[in-house]
Amino acid sequence: MRLSFRGIEYEYRPVVQEVMEDGIDGTYRGVPSKIHRSQKPLRRRYSQEMIYRGVHYRIS
Repeated sequence: MRLSFRGIEYEYRPVVQEVMEDGIDGTYRGVPSKIHRSQKPLRRRYSQEMIYRGVHYRIS
């Protein structure tokens, strides 16, 4: 999916993560909440060159 932010276009690649529910963990403001735990650790699939305020850096 192509997106743009402040005139700069980039390719959005969502990461799909498999999760499993561990049941009801507690309540938050009267609503039951569940914990979702990851089945596998999340790994980045690629490195990316980025620019922040004119400074180039790489996420790997």
